[in-house]
Amino acid sequence: YVSLKKIPNYLRNAVIVTEDSNFYHHFGIDPKAIIRAILADLKLRKPIQGGSTIPQQLIRSSFLTQEKTLERKIKEIVLTLELDRKYSKDQILEWYLNQVPFGPNLYGIESASKSYFQKSVSKVSLAEATILASVIKAPSYLYPFGENLDELLVRKNYVLDRMEKLGYIKKEEKEMAQKEEIKFAKPSQKILAPHFVLY
Repeated sequence: YVSLKKIPNYLRNAVIVTEDSNFYHHFGIDPKAIIRAILADLKLRKPIQGGSTIPQQLIRSSFLTQEKTLERKIKEIVLTLELDRKYSKDQILEWYLNQVPFGPNLYGIESASKSYFQKSVSKVSLAEATILASVIKAPSYLYPFGENLDELLVRKNYVLDRMEKLGYIKKEEKEMAQKEEIKFAKPSQKILAPHFVLY
């Protein structure tokens, strides 16, 4: 567990621009995002598009299941509104970053930073921060030690573009981070057959 103070601002911002760009301006749920997701789902004729905010994701992963039912969604909204009413946005973001998955059997931003870069999250560069933020979308698929590293790097550049567009970084910072060579640590698998052991 790491306090929000130890997480660089650019890493927090990278997560916010990709997961919940209105994080500091909504009351736990984002009605526009929910309507956008519903319209996309109706167009596709199946519940694929997500409209969940960071507080909703935190509630779902902490207290609820991943099933897509109306009853579960109502519980999620009620609990999210209560969470947002009782706690500061910074506290919610800190909890989220310390429990969100970053790959197979890998939870929390500090664990991910140490696994991917062999350094504390407080020491990551802007480019490394955008890698961490990128993985959250699909932790098993965009896992840096998996087969989809090229797609992860494309997503990293998308995050940098969003950060510049929303005014979190300057164009020069974005370009330097895009050119930075990312040095991943060698994957360390302490358990020979983790899924079997956990089962």
